Amino acid sequence: MTKLEKTVGIIISMLMLSMLVIAIPFSNMLLTLSVLVLFLVYFFLGFWLFNNIPLTKIGNKEARSGISTMRIIGSICAGFALATTVIGILFVFMRWPYGHDNLSNGLKMLGVVLLISTIKIGITKAESSFYKRMILRVCIVGIVGLSLKMIPTVTLFEMKCHNCPEAYMEAEKALINDPDNLELQRKADEERRKMFEEE
Repeated sequence: MTKLEKTVGIIISMLMLSMLVIAIPFSNMLLTLSVLVLFLVYFFLGFWLFNNIPLTKIGNKEARSGISTMRIIGSICAGFALATTVIGILFVFMRWPYGHDNLSNGLKMLGVVLLISTIKIGITKAESSFYKRMILRVCIVGIVGLSLKMIPTVTLFEMKCHNCPEAYMEAEKALINDPDNLELQRKADEERRKMFEEE
């Protein structure tokens, strides 16, 4: 993994873990921005990142010489899979709509990338280092995604909601169990406003 991936990954991990323990000012914004950076890197620059091509040579055709068409396609698809999983992790953690759908789709795609990379290591010895690095990325992001997916939404909410009023927590829990209920949505919004007004 590159220094950029490691740095942003550490920041994201520390923010997520800290938010489960204490309330940090602007933590939601910082987490969103950090994940967005990683998403953009994987989605738009994944091919160059995975193949160790400097950003200064993005438009240089010679930088891509020696890289097979299948590896180019595989790198782009892997970037899409990692980007989808990363954004799914954010959406689930923040309890945003379609978070679990995004995360599930991302994890499925990562499973395919992991399978192909594992097979490729045994077939193409010359490119084994490339696929080993890919497997490391997939495993790290995949483990975080799977761990988050296994935690019940209510449990995650309770871990994040530090010193929240009981009325607000009960309203949110009821909404989590029945998210399409308009009355529960109204009740949760009302309790949320009360909580902010008290602060």
